[in-house]
Amino acid sequence: MNASSAAFGSVVLAPHDVLKRVSPAAPRVFVVLSALMAAGALHSPCRASGAWSTFVRPQSYSALAASAETVWCATGEAGLVVYDRAADRFASITREPGGLASNHLSSLAFDRQGRLWVGTHDAGVSRLSPDGTWGLLNAFDGLPSLDVNAVRADGDTLWIGTTTGLALFDGTEIRGRLPDGVNPSPFASDDITGIVVRGDSLWLSTGAGVYYGSISAGLASWTSIATGLPAGPVDALVSDGNTVWALAGDRLWRAQAGDTWASVPGFHSIYHVSDDFGTVIASSDSGLFQYSGGAWAPINPSLVSFASPQFTFATTVDDAGHVFAANSGGFYEQQQGPTPWIQRYPPGPPGNNVQNVEINHGLTYMATYDEGVGRYDGSSWTLFFPQGCTSDCAETFYDPIFAFGMLADHQGYLWLGTWGVSVDVMNDTPSPSSVQHLWVSTQLSDDRHTWLWSAAADSAGGRWFGMDTPCLGCDQQHDPIGIDFYSANGIFLANYAPGKGDSALNMANNQVRSLAYEAGRMWVGYAGHGVQWFSVPADTTQLKVTFNSIHDADRLDVFSVIPHGDSIWVFNTADLRLYPGFGASNNGIGYAIPAGPAPRGAVHPMDVAPDGTVWLGTANGVRVYHPGGATEDLTAENSPLADDEVRAVRIDRSSGAVWIGTASGLNRFDPGYVAPPPPKLARLDIKVYPNPVPIANLIGAAVHIVGNGQRYIARVFSVDGRLIRRLDGGASNGDIVWDGRDDGGGLVRPGLYFVRVEAGGRTATARVTLLR
Repeated sequence: MNASSAAFGSVVLAPHDVLKRVSPAAPRVFVVLSALMAAGALHSPCRASGAWSTFVRPQSYSALAASAETVWCATGEAGLVVYDRAADRFASITREPGGLASNHLSSLAFDRQGRLWVGTHDAGVSRLSPDGTWGLLNAFDGLPSLDVNAVRADGDTLWIGTTTGLALFDGTEIRGRLPDGVNPSPFASDDITGIVVRGDSLWLSTGAGVYYGSISAGLASWTSIATGLPAGPVDALVSDGNTVWALAGDRLWRAQAGDTWASVPGFHSIYHVSDDFGTVIASSDSGLFQYSGGAWAPINPSLVSFASPQFTFATTVDDAGHVFAANSGGFYEQQQGPTPWIQRYPPGPPGNNVQNVEINHGLTYMATYDEGVGRYDGSSWTLFFPQGCTSDCAETFYDPIFAFGMLADHQGYLWLGTWGVSVDVMNDTPSPSSVQHLWVSTQLSDDRHTWLWSAAADSAGGRWFGMDTPCLGCDQQHDPIGIDFYSANGIFLANYAPGKGDSALNMANNQVRSLAYEAGRMWVGYAGHGVQWFSVPADTTQLKVTFNSIHDADRLDVFSVIPHGDSIWVFNTADLRLYPGFGASNNGIGYAIPAGPAPRGAVHPMDVAPDGTVWLGTANGVRVYHPGGATEDLTAENSPLADDEVRAVRIDRSSGAVWIGTASGLNRFDPGYVAPPPPKLARLDIKVYPNPVPIANLIGAAVHIVGNGQRYIARVFSVDGRLIRRLDGGASNGDIVWDGRDDGGGLVRPGLYFVRVEAGGRTATARVTLLR
């Protein structure tokens, strides 16, 4: 069945422009990466920009690409994982402004210039140039959608399949797209899931079948081939240069003469296919298979895929036919002959679903909801995965699952509450570590003492833990039990809760979300019952305490209380409040917040730096309140923050670094970082394109820049020398350097303009003409 359409953006490609899956210049990027790794610049993805580090565990892999030196891995949550084969080590590149645009990646391709193109699920296509600079193609450039399924390159040409159509990038700009916005779509579904070029034919898999068209004829018409395929979406398309295969319904289908498909016999439940350098590999529930010599043969039956994305192997080969595979279980490399494949583990935290963070004598701990606990020493991770104790477990946690409350006490011990399991105390001074297990749960009465949420240590070495519950309001047996107190030598001494006689006089509630100690006072923040404080008893034989209230705060739903100086900061679901004089006047000063606490509940969502800067983690990122009154918001859109749902904020008092735990990973921010000056260029050579450029009434213009610099700052002048626009944010190679607007946001008139650019200590000027 034939379907007609207008020519593809009026662009006709000669046969030599047809896509091929070869990339002779790709090693140029690998050389750049190797140099950066050797210098330590990519130990964490944002060290190049200095202040930010991101720690995310790869769990699902969508695509791999290999050369003789390096293997690039696109992941679904951790950006790019890069393996240096010679050095036998991994690096990580995660999202940051001006760099990789997303951590949620779908596809990889190299072009003739050695540029790596990275398809993302939410930010278009990122581009890494051989000089290490990043660029981006997004909706402003003409992409049909920011959700990209597939990218294919031939020379400088790039085909981009998105969830709403196909785009052609000619090496400089997007020259065409389908649907074109004018003519009807030639496809029953515009969800382009796979791209193959065979001779002069461009083949596309979609959400409803497979199509092919003639490239030299400008893709003016398309042929639909669906006979033999199951109804529904086609998930991928691959080819060895001669035969085309489609992945649909967990089975592989081979294109036949007469525009029909035939199921490939012998194996099924296939979840991923690749065709790098013309070598087709399928990962299935029976292992990995390779098409060779006209037949499918198993190459590793032990690497078994499953339907869940994180258990699906992504695969690739290098130009010598050496096979690599990766999934949540690790990174696998084929060996010569019958030798077992080598398995490696990319470094990272135990998981990304962070609940709490704690700093303990130069070590950073993170607790996740159900993925375990991690310890970071500044260079490497030690991981404690959920696994029930089967012996005395004297060197590890009893079972680090459902971990919420953590405390680094004055003795250097780390306390961890794993709900329904135990309260553990780890001493990291010896090697290996030693761990005591307190309140190991055998019944519900024990469970209630493991439901640690908040924690604080007093100056005498006592440990105080505020309790919550997994089932608030279910029944009396599941009610939280207030505050547990342990002595300096680790002995449980008392529990404080309303109604327990006069040991906790005037205590407001038993659900304690925040504890903080300062100058002999313990500050308590409750769920729905405000803020109280009590004087910590100096004599542990006299454990009666009296709770005092800040009456202005007695109905607040509190998530964090932090003393600073003689003031108290209180984060609640309505606002942020400051109580000077330790709340003596009972009148707080209110500050607006961008959002309330994280939906699941934030264990430690606020901290205050020594200089008085308040770092507040919310359901919509981090708000920073500076002592002078200024505020700034850090979100996943304007910073490398792993997720806008922030559950924990901790400041390392020794370094000033801010650790931020989110629903999708862990960040470290160094407020004191000062970027080194860029190296000075001998001369600055730039080019702006397209030129001339049309102005769209609503969008403006899209003036891109390329050159021998890394980051460009620009000024735009009219022909009479007037300054029209200041562009101080900086643009990388290939980025938009000017949008055709003045400093007030208005569209400029058509005409001639001069763009003066600064980079690498040099300046250059380019002329650009704007047309209506």
